[in-house]
Amino acid sequence: MECRDAMPRPVLTKLRTLLEEIQNQDDAAPKSKSRKRKALEELNVLEAHMEGQKEAKRAYKETKKAYEETKKALEKTIGLLEQENRNYVVQLAQHQSVSQTRPILEVGLQHYNQNRGRNTSYTKASHDFENETIFEPSGSLQPWARETCEKFEKHLHCKIMPGSREFHEALWDLYKDLSRRHHSTGGFTTGVGLVIQTPSPVQTGAVVLLMCALRLKGYLLNIQIRAEVEGKAVIITKKGKLKVDQFG
Repeated sequence: MECRDAMPRPVLTKLRTLLEEIQNQDDAAPKSKSRKRKALEELNVLEAHMEGQKEAKRAYKETKKAYEETKKALEKTIGLLEQENRNYVVQLAQHQSVSQTRPILEVGLQHYNQNRGRNTSYTKASHDFENETIFEPSGSLQPWARETCEKFEKHLHCKIMPGSREFHEALWDLYKDLSRRHHSTGGFTTGVGLVIQTPSPVQTGAVVLLMCALRLKGYLLNIQIRAEVEGKAVIITKKGKLKVDQFG
């Protein structure tokens, strides 16, 4: 849509001719008043035409402004919806990863119980296993466990503070917390990879350390395991070591 202020050429030509005729005629001539009246009528028509053009241009500008404002509002809304969708995708991935973590841990702890000739709960099995493979009698982490946590922090550029009370409690209550959050036991399929991605780096570090310990003891060797924290990832090797995932 486009508006111009310029007068139509035929109208201008006609107006110019009428004005010239009026100026060249004697006011007393019989047709003088008639031509003046006609010229005024033409001028009124032209004025109305020009006013209509101005009004149309104002309406066009207002419409264009409203369109631009609506467009910006829609773009903002679309951006917010896209961000919300990305957040939902991340939350879904975390939910799936955490809920899948529990049954994988159960498989490893079940093998641990069987090798010890025990039939305890998974919570009790996780405590026994951690006391045997991760914690010193004094309650501190064994050297290999501390080294693994330090590599976890280095590779994933995060802090889990392995010597802190918070991390020890996260590790000790790990199975109970996973059980409380996700009650379904899910399933276990050989050859399907597990991505560890919990709501916090501390809990992710606790899961990774327990998975490393299980692999050191020869459990969970038939599944690929990787962990992610804010877009960075590590792979847990079959020997229970951490390796940067170049494709993560």
